[in-house]
Amino acid sequence: MQKDYSEYVPTEQERYQLRRRGNEFIDFEYFNNRARFDPECRTLDIQVDGKKESLWMDELIEEYESAQEERGGEEFLGLDEDGTEEDWRDNEEDVSRLDKRYRVSYFPYEDLIKSDQLTKTFGIAPRNVPMNNVLSGTDVHLKYGEGLLDFIYADFDSPTQMVLDYIRWLDAAYGRETESSPSTEKVYDQTQEIVEQYYRYQNTLPLIKEIMIQSLYTMACPPVFTEGADRHKAVEHYYAYLCELQKEYLELLEFCFDETFHPDLLGERCPAERFHLCRQLHGLSTSFERTESLLFSRMMTVGKTMPYGMSLDDVCQRLQRQFPITDELIEFAEHYHADPQKVSMLLTIPRYLRVGYEFSRPDQILELEFTKLLESDVRFRKCQRCGRYFIMKGNFNPRYCDRVEEWCNRTCRELAAQENFKEKAADRPAFGVYDRYYRRYAARKKVRQIKEDEFKQWRYEAIHLRDECEAGKLTVEEYTQWMEDYFPNRKKKNAGK
Repeated sequence: MQKDYSEYVPTEQERYQLRRRGNEFIDFEYFNNRARFDPECRTLDIQVDGKKESLWMDELIEEYESAQEERGGEEFLGLDEDGTEEDWRDNEEDVSRLDKRYRVSYFPYEDLIKSDQLTKTFGIAPRNVPMNNVLSGTDVHLKYGEGLLDFIYADFDSPTQMVLDYIRWLDAAYGRETESSPSTEKVYDQTQEIVEQYYRYQNTLPLIKEIMIQSLYTMACPPVFTEGADRHKAVEHYYAYLCELQKEYLELLEFCFDETFHPDLLGERCPAERFHLCRQLHGLSTSFERTESLLFSRMMTVGKTMPYGMSLDDVCQRLQRQFPITDELIEFAEHYHADPQKVSMLLTIPRYLRVGYEFSRPDQILELEFTKLLESDVRFRKCQRCGRYFIMKGNFNPRYCDRVEEWCNRTCRELAAQENFKEKAADRPAFGVYDRYYRRYAARKKVRQIKEDEFKQWRYEAIHLRDECEAGKLTVEEYTQWMEDYFPNRKKKNAGK
């Protein structure tokens, strides 16, 4: 019997999960990334999927295009695989923007292209390899909480409006590229699906890159427009998804980690207990499922003991003493039909376990990072100047964060110190006098009109007299005159003529 779901009422958990999925216009699950956590150092390493680049797709693309030609099928167009100088300049600008914000280890595309290793390893002639997404194939290194804060405070509003305006202009100028009615596409094999999805990704990325580059997690998890999608509706859904995540995790950060949030009720509860309470109050599940991955690598990741790592001395000693090819090793290799030299190499080079978690969507990595925060002793505080949360370091008890304001290239801590001094100077004239002459004489010192030791001596005396002026032992006029006379102004040229 066929079931009728027309009056089915979904639970809050079902609606919650549904909002974290794509729809008929956009797919959120394209990249297959991995995250590794080090609870001892409280660090997060993200390995961004590198298989969605032409270097890895060329063979499949060639197979797909040959099959399409034989079938006489319609060509599914992607971007030009050769790229242009302008593309590379754009990529370099993207790399520069990301390097200012994150610690990224880039895959050496250019070194690989210039060497013979490309041909030897992959059988591909050296040529430009277009980097669709400059984070593809990279490792990004974060402290617990950095990725979360980066996403929460990303500005998705401005670039989204710009993208929507551009799409409206495209639709008006060239006609909407969506299909008026659903059509049936015949799928012949897995290669066709992989390559056509890759082409859709290539066509989607240029439109929404300015939205994605606002945060690390959106860059690592690019969405893909579906075939024939209404791009305007796709972007709107993507924007709503990102905004809801920002709102959710800002609320969670306050609820679970803010010491000033209902201290009488929650003050004695640890972040994990607070999180459980918050989820219960919202009618959401308090259990989570993760996709764990287990890999072997020659690169150490966590710890100094096997199977996760070794000390540097132990690694050096092991590599210096190559495993000898004995009669036992030869017999062992023959039993497994292996080359003795290869067995010797495998026994010599350490292999470490790399346990991680897979994710494809921003909400998945946000959930991963936040639940890891619940297991650690990471503390957050709201900056008293900009009102944003920041990670507290060590035993310090700061009131201001170290975020740099782009308009002045100074941190909130520096700006707050300057603003506090100005407030103090307004009520205490001696501080204003000191600040004015300090800036004047510091500028002279910078151009070597005043020697370093002379400046230090003046500063010591000036602070002492400032305090005496504050105590009423010296008038402001007397303090100002002393400041003026300490380093007389240089005589202006031609003053006596």
